[in-house]
Parts: sequence; C-alpha cells; structure tokens
Amino acid sequence: MALMATASTVRTTACTRRANGEMTRGDLISVIVPVYNSGEYLDRCVGSILSQDYSPIEVLIVDDGSTDPATIEKCDFLAANSPNVFVFHITNGGAGAARNFGLRHAKGRYIAFVDSDDEIATGMYSSLYCDLIGHDVKLAAGGIAIEDNGRLINKLKPLPSGVYRQPDIMHHFFLGHWHSACTNLYERSVFDTARFPEGEINEDYVLNYLILREQQAIYNNSQAYYHYIRREGSNTSAAVSPRFKDWLKHTESVYDDFKDNAYLGDAACYQYLFSYITLGNVCLLTLARGASSDADELYRSVTKMLMANRAQISACKSLSARHRLYGMLMAVCPGLYRTIVTAVLRIKSHLHN
Repeated sequence: MALMATASTVRTTACTRRANGEMTRGDLISVIVPVYNSGEYLDRCVGSILSQDYSPIEVLIVDDGSTDPATIEKCDFLAANSPNVFVFHITNGGAGAARNFGLRHAKGRYIAFVDSDDEIATGMYSSLYCDLIGHDVKLAAGGIAIEDNGRLINKLKPLPSGVYRQPDIMHHFFLGHWHSACTNLYERSVFDTARFPEGEINEDYVLNYLILREQQAIYNNSQAYYHYIRREGSNTSAAVSPRFKDWLKHTESVYDDFKDNAYLGDAACYQYLFSYITLGNVCLLTLARGASSDADELYRSVTKMLMANRAQISACKSLSARHRLYGMLMAVCPGLYRTIVTAVLRIKSHLHN
C-alpha cells in the first residue's frame, strides 16, 4: 500500500534538493523589517532578503513613524514594485513595538527579523529552514558578523554547529550567545507566549530569553549569515543615555531568576556583572569625547552597584581576569579608574586623528 508523504517528508526532500543547487521551497517565511528614517539603506537590505535562495518569502516593512519623507517614499516604492513586499506606516513606538506590529500581521509559518540598515547572506533562510525541520526544533540560530568598510569581522566566536539542549541552551545564552533576534529563524508558535518589550532598548535580549528558556532543544548554525553594518548613530554606537539602564534592568531580572540554580547561577551572575562592567567602560568612552551629564550619572550608578557586589566579582568563575580587574577597579577606586581610562582614550583618539 502506498503511503502518503507527510509535510515533514516534503520539506526534508526540498532541503535535500538544495544540495544539488536548486532553490529551497517550503513554508512561508515572514521577514519583519522595522524602519525609522533609514531609507538610504533599504534597497540593499530588502534586496538581500528578496535574493534568498528560498521561496516563498514575504517582507513586512514596518515604518515606525519616520519623519524623513525620503524614507517614507522608499518604503512605499519597494512595496509597489514587489508583490512580496508589504508596507505599514505606524505611530512611532520604537523597534519593539514595530516588530510586535509585524508579528500581528505576518502570515508565515516561520518568522525572521532584519534591521533596516543591515543585510543577510543569500543562503541564510534556506539553511536555517533546513536546520529547523531537519532537527525538529522551533528555533535555528545563525552567526553574525560585523561589516566595517566592506570587511566582515566575526562578532563572537561561534559555537559549533549542532543541536543544543537544556540547560546548555541557557548556559550559552548567559555567556553571550543568541542575543540577537535577527540571526534566528523561529517557528511562529514560539510567539504565542513571547513578545518584544516596548519602549525599551535591548529588546532582542528579552525576547530571546523568554523564548529560549522554554525550548528543550534548538539548532545552532555557526555560519555568519547576518551582516551587521557598523554605522555611526545606531543604538549600539550612540552616546550613553538613561535608556541604557534597560540593559541593566533586564540582566538583573534574569539573574534573580537563576542566581540559586546550581548549574546556571554562575553564568547568570557573569552576564549580570558583565553588563555593568561593560556599560561602565562605555560611559567612560562617552566622557572621553566630552562632558556628558548622562554618562557621568550612569557611571556613578554602575560603580556604586559594583562596590556593593565586590564579593560576586571575586567569586564569579565565568568572569574573565580582565573583566574582573575592570570591575574591581571601578568598584574600589572609580575616580582614579575614570581619570586614567578617559586620558588614555583621549590620547588614542588624538593619535588616530
């Protein structure tokens, strides 16, 4: 008796054909692209999505209240000239709100995100799709590289490709992996109980924490498919502001959830301390460029917290010797550390110019 092919069998066959150079065809992938005054980069961004060797794909451009007429015009132009591109103009609410809006309007069985000033490699979604269905998981993560003046630099040493299970999923998350939503392909069902926080930065971290803690297994693909384009003025290169406290709030909340966990407590402590130590140094980078009341206030808050947690800085096994030194110096002699670091940064900047 002939057996009817299951949907899984059909999708797996499509992935097998891809090895022979054919386009992978499977379930609809919805790619959500939040946009705010970044129209000059949209052609390359959307072009890299439409050039994927996977079909079908829909692109949901969510214009997050752009004030730049050229950006609004570009969004409309792209939608008018491709049947697979759809545009939505909404009131400004930040990237988290724009992505949540896109989730409500996405029709795909699988969901992906791309920031409007970045690009993706041609084989990203065909590879991650095959990883998902081939290993029966709901999240497949790819790598990320920084593109700086046309040169790609690995942002984080990738983990080996393969299936990861709990509690190792959370262990690696706490040590810095899988924080970006843009590197991943998600099965739609994971969003039944998870959304981006709105009105806050560091929204990717929160979303992936909520999703990853519920997964018994995920697949990690070590290839750096996502290309983060380094530009001045982005959230990651902007001067310190009070909004950076969101990062501290998020890591502290997660640490509270896991600090008593025998296996994961140390890694969670690392992430908590690392966020403060890193932000302290970012404050000093801002101060080296000139006076900043926001950076000054935040640096004082960071060093006060580190002073109160000196014992944790010493005891955290996951913290590198370098970051332990930074943390202790900020905790014990914050003024001296600030003077030395800002002076060194100013000298480096002067020599570079």
